[in-house]
Amino acid sequence: MKCKTVIFLLLQVTLTLSNQLQIFTSGNNYLTSSIYRHITTTKDFVISPFSLEVILALTQSGAKGLTGEQLRKALRFPTSKSKIERVLSNLLPTLEQNKDYSLHIANKIYVRNNFQIDPAFRKVAQQVYKSDVENVDFSRKNEAMQIMNNWVANRTNQKIQNLIDGQSLTSRTRAVLINALYFQGNWSIPFDSYLTSKRDFYRTATDVVAVDMMSVRDEFNYYEDANLGAKFLELPFDGDMSMVVVLPHKTEGLAALEKRSENVFFSPRFTPETVRVKLPKFKIETQLDFQESLKNIGVTRIFDQGDVDLSGIAGVKGELVVNKVVQKSFIEVNEQGVEAAAATYVDAIVPLGGNMPVDPPKEFVADHPFIFFIKFKDLILFAGKHPYYCLFGVCANGTGSITKLTPEERVILDLRQQLLEAKVNEAKKQFEVLQVQLNATEKALMISKAIARRVTGVHTSCLGVNQGIIYTHGVDHGRT
Repeated sequence: MKCKTVIFLLLQVTLTLSNQLQIFTSGNNYLTSSIYRHITTTKDFVISPFSLEVILALTQSGAKGLTGEQLRKALRFPTSKSKIERVLSNLLPTLEQNKDYSLHIANKIYVRNNFQIDPAFRKVAQQVYKSDVENVDFSRKNEAMQIMNNWVANRTNQKIQNLIDGQSLTSRTRAVLINALYFQGNWSIPFDSYLTSKRDFYRTATDVVAVDMMSVRDEFNYYEDANLGAKFLELPFDGDMSMVVVLPHKTEGLAALEKRSENVFFSPRFTPETVRVKLPKFKIETQLDFQESLKNIGVTRIFDQGDVDLSGIAGVKGELVVNKVVQKSFIEVNEQGVEAAAATYVDAIVPLGGNMPVDPPKEFVADHPFIFFIKFKDLILFAGKHPYYCLFGVCANGTGSITKLTPEERVILDLRQQLLEAKVNEAKKQFEVLQVQLNATEKALMISKAIARRVTGVHTSCLGVNQGIIYTHGVDHGRT
């Protein structure tokens, strides 16, 4: 009987943990959709909802009363601190223990000299979030900034630089909570680099640019949603990770798709299909402050001096208030895989198959704006959109400008612009001459790059990095 009892209890523990993980994952999908919908930019961007969740979960571990309850309810976390901490104490190591990809999650709390962190919070931070706690002198802004930025860069393979600027640190800064997330994975079915070629990318129906378009044909998880007007493609990495690309049927269908983002960030009813895939190489870097986005979904108390209670972190009720929730993210997608990174910080201040298919293959040609997300099973780590473009491996930098082009690439860019103008002006003879020049120039450049790749042995992969941070400031109330 004793043996049976023990087995029953272990089963109960496992089932309870699985249920809480499902709740956490469901909240992750909801947060992704909600934050995405609130980002109104028409430019490329990438975010890490998971990095944001982790840093806010760490914050709620020190939030008391209604402040903690609101955080858990608005973010759709499990209903208590202990349940959240239990989920993350099991989930974080699981994510990092797969040898088929590189995923590193790191948390750090920087505290003002002589400012006492609550011992219970310090214990939870260290045991659950594996977070180090370090004292710094925030009054020496440049030195403190360098210490924190160096930590971030080292945890994200140098992909996230200068997350914190000196202006973010003031005499009221009491603590800075940082989460860093780095992912690098190789495609299970890589794109052969020799199949990559220049192809038109339609930013709109009339705004066309040339991009490096990767190609592959194989069996992938595929789904079409006629009601949503989009097709879903799952590109697996080695391990339990994958990247889902959501492509509108219409060239200018992204805006309509974004209005229904709650139907985008989920696991559709995929079926394995033979698919001919064309996907552009791209690189995106984004920095966002999530304060307004979080307020929009009901997270308000941590930003309000009159309501906030972060005394579980330090001090007394109202002494610490969150000033910023900033995230900087990076992603690069190419033939071999993905590299991505993110960092999020919270600033607390003193307020102020083998047989030939019978049916023809499905076509998935991402030659117009699309949404993407990277997930572990159903947990979304990174999400973003690619409505702009990359040219010769260089993307629009947020203002639409193109930089770092070689002289040969600049010639091609100019020829393409002249070609477009000739087409608009219906100058047929000029168009034909320019087309011949462009084809010859692109071919010569492609050959020279192929030779260079063979000589240098350079290979590419997919990388994602995310860094997040929370600043907390406090009111002195006569305390030091």
